[in-house]
Amino acid sequence: MSTYQELKGLKVKYLAANPDPGTAGDVWYDSATFALKGFVGRAAWSSGSAMSTGRNNIAGTGTQTAAIGAGGYFEPPATFYASTEEYNGSGWAAGGDLNTGRFGAALSGSQTATVCFGGIASNPDGFTVNSESYDGSAWTEGPNTNTARYLLARAGTQTAALAIAGGAGPRQAVVESYDGSSWTEIADVNDSREMLGGTGTQTAAVVAGGNAPGTVGSSEEWNGTAWAEGNDLNSARVNLSASGIQTSAIMCGGPHPNASNSEFYDGTSYTVTAAMATSRPGLGTSGSGAGSSVAAIGFAGAPYSTLTEEFNNSFEVVTAATWASGGTVPTTLRSGGGAGTKTAGAIFGGNQSPSPGNVATTLEYDGSSWTAGGNLPATVVNNTGTGTQTAALSIGGGPPVSVSTNEYDGSSWTDAGDLPAATAAMASIGTTSAAAAATGATQFGPANSVTASFNYDGSSWTAGNAANTTRNGAGGFGTSTAGVMVGGYSPPGSVYLDDTEEYNGTSWTSVNDDLLIRASFGSAGVQTDGIAYSGQDPGWPTGLLVTSGYDGTNWSTRPSLTTQHHGGGYSGAGSTDNFYAGGGPSGATPDNVTTTEEFSGDTPTETASSIDFD
Repeated sequence: MSTYQELKGLKVKYLAANPDPGTAGDVWYDSATFALKGFVGRAAWSSGSAMSTGRNNIAGTGTQTAAIGAGGYFEPPATFYASTEEYNGSGWAAGGDLNTGRFGAALSGSQTATVCFGGIASNPDGFTVNSESYDGSAWTEGPNTNTARYLLARAGTQTAALAIAGGAGPRQAVVESYDGSSWTEIADVNDSREMLGGTGTQTAAVVAGGNAPGTVGSSEEWNGTAWAEGNDLNSARVNLSASGIQTSAIMCGGPHPNASNSEFYDGTSYTVTAAMATSRPGLGTSGSGAGSSVAAIGFAGAPYSTLTEEFNNSFEVVTAATWASGGTVPTTLRSGGGAGTKTAGAIFGGNQSPSPGNVATTLEYDGSSWTAGGNLPATVVNNTGTGTQTAALSIGGGPPVSVSTNEYDGSSWTDAGDLPAATAAMASIGTTSAAAAATGATQFGPANSVTASFNYDGSSWTAGNAANTTRNGAGGFGTSTAGVMVGGYSPPGSVYLDDTEEYNGTSWTSVNDDLLIRASFGSAGVQTDGIAYSGQDPGWPTGLLVTSGYDGTNWSTRPSLTTQHHGGGYSGAGSTDNFYAGGGPSGATPDNVTTTEEFSGDTPTETASSIDFD
């Protein structure tokens, strides 16, 4: 007797919309479009946050959400980098420096357990046998390789690695195996070559491309005992990089025109896949391991690039984090307070240059344009704000320096109780029912900075425990029981800061520093997902473009703004999908700006594909 499956086939869901959440391999009939659909992987590269230092021939390994890059080269002047940067899936942060600066080295392992070997350590032709191991914070000198070389390939882990081919004047065929304590020469590759790509494990690796001499596309596989010729790349290329395992690898990078596309290797043959936006030689990439051919990363490369790109083969299309232009601010305001999000924000008070000076103006933003709201009771500058567009606080400011706090309901401001001490340029966090404000200045200028901290319960302020660092012009984000304060400047003079403190509702605790020093900048988000952006540094009057992100432990890079400005309006609470408006001076001319920029974090979108049987 026939079964239902034999007579009717497999059952398919009948849906009016895509399943949510989706799962790779889902298939359904879409009744709205009258089509059979499924969640099928799509290969694509997307932009990631830039590295802090541009360089080429950097060594890289790890995963897309925990990558590491070390060493590299820059000129002029000739610089052999020892610096290490770590990627957390959102941005880059500094790691421990190599003991020996070098370029053209190789990394094998993970972000917290990797080994660096080979490279050029000095001019002229300082090919090195130096090997170092990394534990996630510091590099330790390890046993040297037997053969000095650079631009070599790698495979494996920190304690089970391969150093493959490379150059040392003449091209090399030498392969060495590492067990965590010593390097041992094993079977050579068939073709001597340098500037090749390699990935996989110590017993199942693949190498391709390089200079042998001349640019080649040949590929070889390692089975733990011997190397065997495999099928060639579709495009011969040199100075390429690799990620993945022997049966699922991505080869990418290299100079134009041959390397505009990446190639996927399935253990038998290479297939051209998605192109990088900026193909370049000398990339660092994620390393060996399952999944890294469907979630890879490429970073740095020639000519001294800071670019990062992420590769995904998924039904989720990732739109990278970015700043985008928003509506023009009607007046040239700076150094006021701000609250809300990029689709429902407000800025209030500040200085309108060149006239009439300090204002009581409130402007509201709906995600595309600015309109006038209710005015503050009095003109004010260097006030701080927190909350939402319809429930905001304006705290302190001057001149003269004030104790005033006012609450906004979306149309008008009312008195909300005085601060215990007159203060301007404070950092603030929280909402109209539970806020905190800290540090600032009792008179305008860094010399009058304080460590005072105050808590607000919706009707009145009380003194809290002091912050650890004297400062004003700091940024704040988060809630009244899980907040962050960062940056600012302190006496004597204008000493710009990168100091970060976390607040638990009772006390302030010093934590890891921001990536750079700055004051009078924007900040937004929550304690475990915040950003600090733009502002001023000792190079004032030019504003900064840099954005950094905080994950509750460390700061790392984020996409930069497009306009230099500081002291604009911004929110100190809520989502990192936020805005920066107005501010100044911009560039060498000390003019306030009317620019609005909107920040959006990485956005994955589930994308269904129609299934066509034709």
